[in-house]
Amino acid sequence: MRVNSFGQIVALLVPLCLAGCGGGGGGANPTVPPDTASPSVTLTSPAANARLTGVATLEATASDNVAVSRVEFYLGGTLKGTATSAPYAVGLDTSTLNRGSYTVTAKAFDAAGNLGVSQGVVVTVPISIFMTTQVSGSTAVGTVYLAGVGPQEVHGLSLTITGAHIVSVTPSGVAASAESLLVSGGDIILGSSTLFGPGEVMRINLDQVTQPTAIQATLTQVIDATFTQLPLQ
Repeated sequence: MRVNSFGQIVALLVPLCLAGCGGGGGGANPTVPPDTASPSVTLTSPAANARLTGVATLEATASDNVAVSRVEFYLGGTLKGTATSAPYAVGLDTSTLNRGSYTVTAKAFDAAGNLGVSQGVVVTVPISIFMTTQVSGSTAVGTVYLAGVGPQEVHGLSLTITGAHIVSVTPSGVAASAESLLVSGGDIILGSSTLFGPGEVMRINLDQVTQPTAIQATLTQVIDATFTQLPLQ
């Protein structure tokens, strides 16, 4: 066959190309299956039946077939913190909690929105105090926080300080208006006609500090709105 024009050349080549290329479709593209696998997550802290005081650590391990995007920590169904990278951990300030039993759970998510939930761990928040200290040489300032009580529940409390000598005590925070204060050796009694609750309750000036880590505040008694001693456990 004689070819007389460019158009005739194109007309001959196009069918040959389509036939050699599988009809022009190039074959079907492979379909990537959606990610439907849920992450796995396990609580590693706190342990079952633990008593949470101070700033407690909630921690978990998590894994996924692709990647974990975040881990959320719940206390009694309320979100308390989120970690986006390992180690997955958040701090829980127990001074914001009332006393009682709570269930801690962790939820892990991946980028596709798949969810994994840990087994719940039951813990207890008791009535407690914790103290943060700023140490300068042989002196220190301690800030005492009360936890595990409800708002407007407490009339008074007593505690003992060990590891340092008490120079002075000042009611502060939620107990700033407390008018009754007795210091005897390492014992402190704080009373108020105005009810107070959880949070900062006093500042303590200390001296004779030889080992900062040895400074401890121990709660010995809490009196509620009906002038009844509350159980500390």
